[in-house]
Amino acid sequence: MEATATLNRVCQEVKICPGEPSDHELLLHFGIEEVGSPGVILDEAIARSTPCSCFAYKGKDMCWSQGIIGMLSQPQQAVYCVAGKTYKAQPALTERYNKFAEAAEEAHKKIEAMPKGTERLEVWLEEMGTQLTKRGIEV
Repeated sequence: MEATATLNRVCQEVKICPGEPSDHELLLHFGIEEVGSPGVILDEAIARSTPCSCFAYKGKDMCWSQGIIGMLSQPQQAVYCVAGKTYKAQPALTERYNKFAEAAEEAHKKIEAMPKGTERLEVWLEEMGTQLTKRGIEV
């Protein structure tokens, strides 16, 4: 599948790791969410065998795992967090996540009426860049 190959290439380029997500990784997470997908599984075995890293956001667990790009949906958490969930206070991550969520909400307004497809994603990415810059984040 072309999309999976592209995501694998992006993963290698941004060096996605099990630690706190970088700004580039957060942009990728929000991009995956914008196109209507939960986390994209790249390595099923790693995803199932490693604990998820999580933080609380508006009373909800936001988790990611090695082997998956994007935040996990609630059903995915039931499958891929069986090795456990690791929580630690991450105020800097929570603040960055808030900024990304605000930017994504504003960027989505620009594309609501557009049909799904590459052009829509390009407009969304452009607007995310604008909105993140307004919030002091350069990606």
